[in-house]
Amino acid sequence: MSTFLSKLVDECITHQFINADTVIVLPNQRAKRMLLQEMKAREEIVKPCFLPEIISIEHFVERLSPLRRGKPLELLTTLYESYAPMLEKEDKLSDFLRWADMFIQDISDLEMHRQKVAEILEDVAGMKEFEARLGHDTLSSGQKETVQFYNLLIQLYKTFNEKLFQKGFAYPGLLYRDCAEHIDQYSSVFAGKRIIFAGLYVLSPSEQDIVKYLKDHFETHFYFDFDPFYCDFEREAMFSTSHFLREVCDKLSLDMSSLHFKETCYEDEPKEVQVVSAPGRESQILHVVDRLHAMQKENPSQLDDTVVVLADESMLLPFLKAYGAENVNVTRGLPFKMTQTYQLISDLLDLYQFGYEQVQDDKDKLIPLYHPVLDKVMRCSILYNLTPQDADDDYGKKVYALLQSGSVYLSVNDLLKPYLPAFTGRQEKMLSQLTAFLERLVAAVSNKNALHYQLKNALTVIQEVEPLLKSASEADVTFVVVKNLIMQQLDTLSLSLKGDAKQGLQVMGLLETRALDFKHVFMLGVNEGIIPRPVKYNSLLPFDMVYQGSAMPNYIYKDKITAYHFFRLLQRAAHVELLYNTASTEGLSEQSRFVTQLEFEVKDRGMENIHIERMSVIFKLDQQEQCIQVPKTKDVVSKLEAFEFSTSSLSNFIQCPFQFYLKNLCRLSEDDDDDLLQANTIGTLVHSVLQHVFEEMKKSGNYMEFLLSLNSSMVDANYIVPAILKKVKIDKSELQTGRFMLLHEIVSKHVTGYLERAKEEFEDGDVTLLSFEKKVLCEYKFKIGEEEKTITLKGYIDRLQKRGNHLEILDYKTGSMSSDALRTNKDEVEKIFTKAGFGKLLQLFFYAELCKLTEDQDVKNERDRGIFNPVCGIISTKESMKKGKDIPYLFTLDYDGQTYFDDDLLAVFKEHFDELLNTIFDPETPFCQTENRNNCKYCDFKTICHR
Repeated sequence: MSTFLSKLVDECITHQFINADTVIVLPNQRAKRMLLQEMKAREEIVKPCFLPEIISIEHFVERLSPLRRGKPLELLTTLYESYAPMLEKEDKLSDFLRWADMFIQDISDLEMHRQKVAEILEDVAGMKEFEARLGHDTLSSGQKETVQFYNLLIQLYKTFNEKLFQKGFAYPGLLYRDCAEHIDQYSSVFAGKRIIFAGLYVLSPSEQDIVKYLKDHFETHFYFDFDPFYCDFEREAMFSTSHFLREVCDKLSLDMSSLHFKETCYEDEPKEVQVVSAPGRESQILHVVDRLHAMQKENPSQLDDTVVVLADESMLLPFLKAYGAENVNVTRGLPFKMTQTYQLISDLLDLYQFGYEQVQDDKDKLIPLYHPVLDKVMRCSILYNLTPQDADDDYGKKVYALLQSGSVYLSVNDLLKPYLPAFTGRQEKMLSQLTAFLERLVAAVSNKNALHYQLKNALTVIQEVEPLLKSASEADVTFVVVKNLIMQQLDTLSLSLKGDAKQGLQVMGLLETRALDFKHVFMLGVNEGIIPRPVKYNSLLPFDMVYQGSAMPNYIYKDKITAYHFFRLLQRAAHVELLYNTASTEGLSEQSRFVTQLEFEVKDRGMENIHIERMSVIFKLDQQEQCIQVPKTKDVVSKLEAFEFSTSSLSNFIQCPFQFYLKNLCRLSEDDDDDLLQANTIGTLVHSVLQHVFEEMKKSGNYMEFLLSLNSSMVDANYIVPAILKKVKIDKSELQTGRFMLLHEIVSKHVTGYLERAKEEFEDGDVTLLSFEKKVLCEYKFKIGEEEKTITLKGYIDRLQKRGNHLEILDYKTGSMSSDALRTNKDEVEKIFTKAGFGKLLQLFFYAELCKLTEDQDVKNERDRGIFNPVCGIISTKESMKKGKDIPYLFTLDYDGQTYFDDDLLAVFKEHFDELLNTIFDPETPFCQTENRNNCKYCDFKTICHR
């Protein structure tokens, strides 16, 4: 597999870009590491040499700007310093914290998209005042406060920005906008450099202006990564993902017809896609872990080209625990709230809050030993690292002694000293006490331990809280404010995990996959509501005023971006497993719309190279597998003798005798699926429509005149719509809604596409239509030993006609087809009756024999006239939809060049068919599971077999 990064290296080598004068800008840091690895592995690059500077787009802009990106707490503190002097009366810090983060995010988004922020804030304030005054002569105190607040935001925005420039740091949007507005001054950082932008897809207006200037004044090169399957400039793709590239090309004056790298991987590369439904997160994880272990056992090097993508970040730790963290490179940040340290700090603060509610004026109060938070703190494994110098025993022994003492209540101070922070009952000292406690823990834990890393990060955050608290009045710094501020910052903290980027399994989030390609892709948590994310609007600005219909990134915009990342990741993958949770407690138990879209597009475009399989994960006990066998008792043999054999039932037996038994003798079937876009539903409708069309055509007497008189509107109104209404039992008006509209469109394409090509079949006028969708039966005799048996053969002939001296038996199929599927010879013909995968050839032989023996009047009349030697064929409506008369859609037998069935060929059929029937009826041969597990992949009865 040639990856995007390997193609990029090829370009750099070809154009001699591998030198210190080149800067390569990529979407993220992971892509940087992988590109360096690719360059180091290339023998064409003479070493030692100076490699290009490789940098992420984020760091690239930060390199350009004299400002640095501000930390969240720095920004909060500066915002509060700007806000407090504006107030006529003192506002509580707790109230400020409720909206401060939203305000920073709002103005950052507006700045990033080069909006007139002050004017927008003025418009919002005016609208809020208009809403408040509408229908009121006077404003209530609450309405006045709201209007005053939004008017205050205008000046706050200006003052906040001024303070940030003074301090030399900024929020992201301001940093990018400032860089865009002064790029002519800042670009000297990269003077004399050649700049390559690679793998970028969405550029904000600020980024576009930066890149536009560099393109006009520097040597720049652009390398994109897209596939017409999801990003087609010729037609508006179903996913609308081409919007962003069009926008970038327009802004940068790039020729869309010559972009690199446009590839047709979806159309050209084979893909195996499994859509796996699993009851719960754990079953998804266990399934993937089993698959990875199997790959490891088969060929460990496979894992070097394998990625596990977690759409649901909460699955990271469970996955690492289930699989093992060794030789796993994790790019996705670990949310700090999933760590032991976070839980300890949260429990300690809850315990302190309980104490503050009990303690007044430093009087010592008692806490019940059975208090749930106290119990969690006492059992926290992190604290077992502590053995203070002034303690007689370590923490574990102390806890054990307390639990064995029989005490019901414990003194707060007696319990916590000397292991935990001193409890004084005064919140102003709590922060310094908590800081000192964490410093002791950091010192007690080895710096090579992951726990040490967690504690250091927590300590840094808590230390950064102090400046904000100092800027507020002492009375405003309540315990609840301190606690909420600490937890709020820890909630947003993410820990970077380390691993070996050169080898082993890669684990990351979807965004981290930008510019990366993997042969094997496992994606977990592919549920609607997780990917894409649900609509959550946390903003001080009215959605319909600022985000709806504007250039601002609303949820539709973000969904398009997610769609691009999803389909681009699958672009070069050969094996994909998409797992979703069917047992979610949040009402999100369905697969993502992206999976549904993938299934639809593959079917609609007839992409034979992409095979999509659905499967379910079930829990099962570990036990030695035993082959399931069903003996042929007298009852079973009786059922066999009464059974009407068809090509589908014979194919069932060849594929798996046990499947044949369950499906045909026990009459078991898979659960009904109400998905209207199922292939069998589409096939049934196409058959029904064509039956009615050709019945009318037969009545007309003039076939070509009838076909020429048809147009798409007439076919739709007279045949397609009635067939769908009869099948799905809906009102006609509903055809233009949802999946009914999709079904209507798909059936229309199949039918109209074929009827247009069908004219070719009737041009010579030598065809006589006989019957349609006809059930044909015949008796068939064969011997088992010396005993002669008679069984019934059954078939449904979609269209029976005669052409010259041949009877033609035609079958419609809505799937793709090729002439190779019907090609065989005398040396290969035996496989048709012994191996799975030759069902279409078996059908041709079977129908020819059926017509030889049947007493059906239409067939018998032609047979009696000497018109036989049947030609059996398959019409693929999928192939007929393709443009071009040179593309075949009607396929017939090719038996060493022979296209019709004569007596000699039917004798070959009888020889092998009798052997197959002997196996089916042999009382000593039970119905057992197939030995070829590949046949189990798409079986409806896998849950019964546990395969």
